[in-house]
Amino acid sequence: MQQIRSSKSMRLFSMPDFLSGAARALDIGSTFDGYNESENGDEADRKAILTDWQQVGIELISAMEKYDHVEEPEK
Repeated sequence: MQQIRSSKSMRLFSMPDFLSGAARALDIGSTFDGYNESENGDEADRKAILTDWQQVGIELISAMEKYDHVEEPEK
């Protein structure tokens, strides 16, 4: 669960803890609803695209590190 909370791809979503989740079950008027808001749709899109490309970079670095550790077969 901690990995999900620290994931940059979840930046735009609210991640309540257990007690907040339990309280939401009883929240008839939706007073607990909270979102990570942006000034406008363009800003939200910019943040989402930036985060997507950051994750692509992280995955590329991880793949290159794994490739460096693979031994090449003898010819």
